[in-house]
Amino acid sequence: MKTHLKCWNGRIGTACRLIRAAMFGSYVVISVVGSGPVLAQTADQRIHLLEQTVRDLLERDAQKEKTIETLRGEVGALKRGNRGSVGSRGTDHGGVAKAPAPRASTSKADSEHHHGHGHDKGDAIDDGNPDLYAVDVAGGTMRLRGIGVNTAFASGYSSEKKATIGLLQGGDHDPQQNGFDLQAVDFGFLGAFDPYFDAEVHVALNIDTEGETKIELEEAFMVTQDGVLPGGLELELGQFFTEFGTYNPVHLHDQAFIDQPVIVGRLFGADGLRGQGVRVGWKVPVPWTSKLHLGAQNATGETQASFLANDEVFEERAVGGRAFRDREVDSIGELTYLARLSNSFRTGDATMVTIGASGLIGPNATGSDTDTYIAGADVKAHRELPGGRFIELQGEFMYRHYEAAAQADEGFAAATLEDYGIYAFARYGFRPRWSVGLRGEYATGGGASVGDFAGRSEDPFRSDRIRVSPLLAWQFAPTGNVRLQYNYDNADFLADDDAHSVWLGFQWAFGAGEAVHVAGGRHDHHDH
Repeated sequence: MKTHLKCWNGRIGTACRLIRAAMFGSYVVISVVGSGPVLAQTADQRIHLLEQTVRDLLERDAQKEKTIETLRGEVGALKRGNRGSVGSRGTDHGGVAKAPAPRASTSKADSEHHHGHGHDKGDAIDDGNPDLYAVDVAGGTMRLRGIGVNTAFASGYSSEKKATIGLLQGGDHDPQQNGFDLQAVDFGFLGAFDPYFDAEVHVALNIDTEGETKIELEEAFMVTQDGVLPGGLELELGQFFTEFGTYNPVHLHDQAFIDQPVIVGRLFGADGLRGQGVRVGWKVPVPWTSKLHLGAQNATGETQASFLANDEVFEERAVGGRAFRDREVDSIGELTYLARLSNSFRTGDATMVTIGASGLIGPNATGSDTDTYIAGADVKAHRELPGGRFIELQGEFMYRHYEAAAQADEGFAAATLEDYGIYAFARYGFRPRWSVGLRGEYATGGGASVGDFAGRSEDPFRSDRIRVSPLLAWQFAPTGNVRLQYNYDNADFLADDDAHSVWLGFQWAFGAGEAVHVAGGRHDHHDH
């Protein structure tokens, strides 16, 4: 009897060898015992038995493959930092909380800019970081995703005196004096209550030029996770950076350059535009990534410089030299309203391009019925190159239309003040951990400044201004970098028109989980 069995893959190789051995044994037994119909019947029975054996072996082999795949998944989860029993939730018999398997993050840290921090919340990005703590509570899972401290420190020298440096460096966290500056110490806390919402809190400290320590609650918000609201909607509540453009929503330690752009400081003040309010986001159903944001925030306070602001803001940098008028908010029409649309496109595997447009409207503090309108357009592109290199481009244009009311007691006539400007920069990572950059800026406007200023040209926050800033950066550790930046400033309000400044900045971070991040040599914040 001749038997031909073909082993078509390695998975049943063992089964084939067993069958061949069994068939050979059957042939030997049949030959010894005899021949004829009895022998043929016995052979058929043995073949049937062997066929059944093959089916059993194949079934066991398939089950073994399933078991191997399950074990591989559990090992992968353990490598990513999952605690407790993989695939289970709740507490063990000792009462210690077990963390669920890591999920895709939907936080501000991974969004339109964070992202570290940023603001297209709802973008799922699997960061791979383990939760610090997780426990089941009332049908959901409470998770502590990260605790971290990010510090920015600078030293340097400017050709201008201390008072003028503060006018050149418009950001509250910019280096503002010859010598040393603790720009910021940012404490970040990230958490979630699955499957409902994510939440973040950011508290920043810095030391001003008088040596006083300032404490700010920058952000404290919650945002719904994907799927909580229908139709691709999400809801954000609390205190948060207004999602205007590419620069304003991002924390200091995620910025590529040491100081903020000139036009940003002019329109949004020393601390950027942020406040308490609500924001609704919608993922537009198109083939690319498109997001629409509509929001409303309080128009009062030091972080609403172009709107109702407060008397302290006007003492330091009154818009156009105008006097502050305390305006009571008595309707929902006297809030700051935001609209933003961003579109992101991937061109190839290594390039991402984001184009956005933003608009703001709200009341201002020069009169009882005056408003401010701000519009902006932005673009950002990032391309990964072989060998750990990259190219990044970013630019933003901003325009403000400011209705200044007549103030008869001050002798000020009604006027329309316009301010607009642009910044753009390019960064090139020429080798791992090393990058160079160049930023160019221009700001100008229309309408006269009054009061302490004999025209717009003498107003430090409205005169024509040009700035050029080359940069060299070295990321000496995953959470630390050193940056050397030179600023050439040409401004009408300066006595000699020109100013030269050199700043050496240091950033470092420590902590656990998602909250630890500093701007590095690669793509740092996203609008994807």
